[in-house]
Amino acid sequence: MIGVVLAIVALAGATAPASAAVQSIAGVQETQEFQGDGVGSNRAAAITMARSDANAQAVAAGFRTTRCQTVSSNVFPDGLGFYLATVTISCSR
Repeated sequence: MIGVVLAIVALAGATAPASAAVQSIAGVQETQEFQGDGVGSNRAAAITMARSDANAQAVAAGFRTTRCQTVSSNVFPDGLGFYLATVTISCSR
């Protein structure tokens, strides 16, 4: 009877570290950046299109856009009356 109790206690102790390891792995977040490009007749339209492109890439990679934030955005005229933009977003899961 004492041997059975010791075996149960030993088994219980052996599973505790494994559970702790699983919890620490589950707490690791994956973060990835996506860069979108856009063209528009004004700055706001170009940035909106670039952000939409970056969001589409994130969704295709399995991220939720609600877990994404803008890291940077650049916009400049192309010399032909349009604006070119790039937006970089960082997403986590």
